[in-house]
Amino acid sequence: MNIVTTLNKKYIPYTSVMLISAAINNNVHIDVFLLSSELDDADIKLMESAVKEYDMTLHLLKVDKNRFSERLPIYENYWSIEVYYRFLLTEIMPENLERALYLDGDIIVNKSIKDFYNMSFDGNDLIACADKTCYTTKKQNEMLAEAFNTGYRYFNSGVMLMNMDQIREMYDFQSYMDAVT
Repeated sequence: MNIVTTLNKKYIPYTSVMLISAAINNNVHIDVFLLSSELDDADIKLMESAVKEYDMTLHLLKVDKNRFSERLPIYENYWSIEVYYRFLLTEIMPENLERALYLDGDIIVNKSIKDFYNMSFDGNDLIACADKTCYTTKKQNEMLAEAFNTGYRYFNSGVMLMNMDQIREMYDFQSYMDAVT
């Protein structure tokens, strides 16, 4: 199983708990790809010590945050620059990976996700859950309304099973940046 997440130093404890919960509930080897511009060897050793009892390998994929435009929307206490690091997946992930499960670092996996992980893509780029949440702030409601009015489907981007082969064929970092800036 391949799990991908993005994080900064503040999210090390939360991400470690997410990884432990995934390992406890899934008796398989898990390769974890950590996309970060901040983590160093000491941080990785700390996270490895947290998951040492499990069949899990951590791979740090360093991100140059200077590649991201200053025009990207960043909302303090809501979206950090790290939410955009997944735009680099087509070039930063190993090319031999056919599928990867993106999980936000603040998720708890409370049962097996093997069936979900092994679902057929049926020609789709990814599998995700539609999100029609009613947000509480005016800005969040405006963002959601804008997403629905474009004709695109709004989905929970914190849990995405990605068809890496197909995504690599269709998208690259620049195509994502062009879409959001």
